Amino acid sequence: MDLPISLGITIENVCNTLMEARVCTQLNHWAIKPNVNLALHEALGELYDGLNAKLDGFVESAQGTYGRVFKLSIPICRTEASRAIEEVVELKDYLLKARTAIPNSHLQNELDEFLSLVNQIIYKIK
Repeated sequence: MDLPISLGITIENVCNTLMEARVCTQLNHWAIKPNVNLALHEALGELYDGLNAKLDGFVESAQGTYGRVFKLSIPICRTEASRAIEEVVELKDYLLKARTAIPNSHLQNELDEFLSLVNQIIYKIK
């Protein structure tokens, strides 16, 4: 059973996107030297830590809700400072869409926590 989703967003897609964001954020955190852009380096580290802390619970809750194990994968991540900022903003936009597409309130609440984290990071890097 998958979500009867609008916008072409499935629950597996949401889990995959969050997992991809976690890995790419960590790679960008490591790629941005603190002596070049300390604020961005620290903000990406904070975002990675927050995504990492919340992701396992979200995926397991979603798998329990839908009664199956998801098949997830990660595409290749690019590590560029300018692109890192764009990716955080794109993650926010995606989460807003995903939140409206998911009908389960408990999963919506967890997505709200991801959104809160992402909004704090956007404030720090823009």
